[in-house]
Amino acid sequence: MFLLAQQNLFVGKWEAVDDVTKKPVAIIEIYEEAGKLFGRVHDIFNKVDRKRVCTKCIGEDHNKPILGLTILKGLKKDGNEYSGGKILDPK
Repeated sequence: MFLLAQQNLFVGKWEAVDDVTKKPVAIIEIYEEAGKLFGRVHDIFNKVDRKRVCTKCIGEDHNKPILGLTILKGLKKDGNEYSGGKILDPK
């Protein structure tokens, strides 16, 4: 008999879509570390935007490149949903 660990359905690479144009703008990679979810900007489709930095970010993320930036930090499973942690507003 084999027991398989339950796989987290949120983990993987996801296409981010612009709310206004409905066009894909980036790939966000969601990953799990120590039972918490994190997500980073894996790719940006607009070549010009790949070189941008987060000027509106505060704290340690201020002026960091958006490509590779961790935008989802430390969400913990709470029953059937995730809570806590921080999610960076893409605007």
